[in-house]
Amino acid sequence: MAKNSKEQLKAERRRARRRPVLETFSLSASFPVLGPHRLEVEDLSEIGVGIRIDAEVFEHAAAPMIEPGDQMEFHLYLNRSLFIPLHLRVARVVELAQKRQFLVGGEFEGCSEGAIEAVESFLGVLDVLVDSVRMDPTAKPQKKLPRRSR
Repeated sequence: MAKNSKEQLKAERRRARRRPVLETFSLSASFPVLGPHRLEVEDLSEIGVGIRIDAEVFEHAAAPMIEPGDQMEFHLYLNRSLFIPLHLRVARVVELAQKRQFLVGGEFEGCSEGAIEAVESFLGVLDVLVDSVRMDPTAKPQKKLPRRSR
């Protein structure tokens, strides 16, 4: 199958456009069941999210490994303290063995109307910013938030 055909099939498979999340936003996530670890948000859409999780999170968590089909409480942090409380059904877990990380993708399920509206509003702001703002090339990159210990 040609590359364009593969890309077209992948695009058609998505029910909502995913937006990559820049590190310049202080966006992070957590699964309360895994403890207070802040997780890196890879992408976000109206119906779900992609998250990167270091393997050490599972080593220190009271909960077992996340599996496809799991439904759990999920917090999408817009900054260090403000979060949208959501529920996520895990759709896929891909291990990146060379990096000792996992990519976890899931869909929002059983969330309040207000929580979904907050995600959609945030995505609306991101969409406007993509076309309107510019990155200051002289600005120093933000440091990643340190992990909170238990």
